[in-house]
Amino acid sequence: MENVIFDIILSGDAMTIKEKTVAEQVKERLRSDILSGYFQEGQRITIKEIADRYGVSAMPVRESFQMLTGERLLEMLPYRGAIVLPLDKNYVKDFFAVAVLVESHFCAKACEEGVSQRSIVKMETLYKKMLKHCNDEDTAEYIRLNLEFHKVGITACDNQKATELFDEYARTNNALRHRYVMKPNSIQKSMKQHEEMIECYRNRDGERLRKLVMEHRNQASEDILNTVIWWDE
Repeated sequence: MENVIFDIILSGDAMTIKEKTVAEQVKERLRSDILSGYFQEGQRITIKEIADRYGVSAMPVRESFQMLTGERLLEMLPYRGAIVLPLDKNYVKDFFAVAVLVESHFCAKACEEGVSQRSIVKMETLYKKMLKHCNDEDTAEYIRLNLEFHKVGITACDNQKATELFDEYARTNNALRHRYVMKPNSIQKSMKQHEEMIECYRNRDGERLRKLVMEHRNQASEDILNTVIWWDE
């Protein structure tokens, strides 16, 4: 089936793709490979190469190339695939700015309306797990748990579009993780903010939560933008 989205499932270095919807999933995986540096600036990639890598047909790959051209990550080459463009720092900055506004608004809304006790317990559990990993040299597990913590809040708002945008933010963050290292002082400050966020959810203090999420996410975005190895620098 040509117009099918594929759900990418990773297991170590092995990669399989499960049928799910249209070329959006191919675009997301290719975007991650570009942001992480797997595909380098100036590298030419072909539809066949990407189709073989992800185990899909040519049509969704062709569509993903067109979408990523619109995101300024690729430049199409007639009959020759595409060239990976230098990573645009402003593109990432603008995307993070929008994601911060969406998350802070909808988490505050969910908080004021009241989230379930089950959600609060889940946040507390994730917070305790983050404490165990906040001093790890490899911050991958801490970052994963951090994003999962925030996903609980954004999911509670029951807004599909907001959740989808958060998922896109998480994928971008994970891809860029290969280019930056979280500073210990940033992690300690982040943990304090997570503790305060849980308290806000308990007390249904949406306005305080809104400010906390914005401060937390803006600091995280600033850390990434200041420490990522940008191709044009």
